[in-house]
Amino acid sequence: MTRLVLETSTFADVIKRAASVAPTRGEAFDKASGILIDVDPENLSVIVRTTDTTMFYLESMTFIKAEGARATWRLPSMILNSFAGKLPIKSGNTVTLDDKIEPPRVVLSCNRTKAKLNTLDPSFYPSWDALEVEDLFEVQDFGGLIKQVLWATANNLDVLSGVAIDSEGIWTTDRYRAAHGIRKIEGWGERIVVPAKMLSKVLPDKGSLSIGVAGNFLVVQPNEYAQIRAVTFDAKFLPVERIIRQEFDYKSFFDRDEFSAMLAQACDFTLGSRQNTLKMFIGQGEVALMMNNNEYGLFGSVLDCSGSAESHARITISFKPENLRDALAAFPNKVVEMQYNQDRETARKGLIKFKHADEYESVLQPLQEREPEND
Repeated sequence: MTRLVLETSTFADVIKRAASVAPTRGEAFDKASGILIDVDPENLSVIVRTTDTTMFYLESMTFIKAEGARATWRLPSMILNSFAGKLPIKSGNTVTLDDKIEPPRVVLSCNRTKAKLNTLDPSFYPSWDALEVEDLFEVQDFGGLIKQVLWATANNLDVLSGVAIDSEGIWTTDRYRAAHGIRKIEGWGERIVVPAKMLSKVLPDKGSLSIGVAGNFLVVQPNEYAQIRAVTFDAKFLPVERIIRQEFDYKSFFDRDEFSAMLAQACDFTLGSRQNTLKMFIGQGEVALMMNNNEYGLFGSVLDCSGSAESHARITISFKPENLRDALAAFPNKVVEMQYNQDRETARKGLIKFKHADEYESVLQPLQEREPEND
């Protein structure tokens, strides 16, 4: 029988991270539902594990007291996370997990709050330990970088739903949109691709962490207590850098926040329909948006724009509203640099690029060709 006492804040934080990886449906749920807590009082060790069979999360949890025999508890992740997330977080507050009060249940108690959780069979749960990685590379704000490019991933299970990592940072694309979070990782080997959405849920946005490759896994060590490994995709990623790195004829600049507010108004005019086309006009020192709702009418708004737009005639670019919205929402700087072409003969005429210094760049494919308009 085993009894474990932890600070509520520590318990809630670790369980929240673990639960973000635990599967809630499908084949992975059948194989690896729940959160595994391995308590070893003799060796002063408490290890939390969870996996969706493509990502494996392991964290050593600090504790106040561990008593009794070694125990392995496999507890339902959603209920456990819900309980832990509502515990009062204040200095000196503790939560106790005990399997000797009402076996085979684990009883969780904090002050006057108590939960009795049925355990799942741990014998069929995947087993793994921390990997030794020969070469680790320190990367700043890795989690935030993944979130910044996540909008350009595909909503399926193939390689384009992942993030590609190489010596120049992180890349994503769904064939119509692409993003590049720029980070130089000196000494990194070949490009790898790993699941994007799940990794983004468990990594901190800010701070330095270490990454490396071991076999067919990306290994991430956010700190000395935790290790995450993600299975890499076998399929090749698209050579998205060829698209993003192209040179464009024009560079214009506008205020991101003012443009986003204007864009939000235009999107509201669609009343949730995904069939509407947003038109952007740029030239003569202005950038404008127009949304035509066939049933209710027309919306239009104009914003000052500097750079190349001050010297060329207006051109029209058509977008899916959500694509432009997502691209601008991820842009990290208040002043947006937009690159584009006007020459109808150029092979790259259909692309629009947003860039911020040497930190971030993204590309959108408009819905149709742009045509110079007569003044």
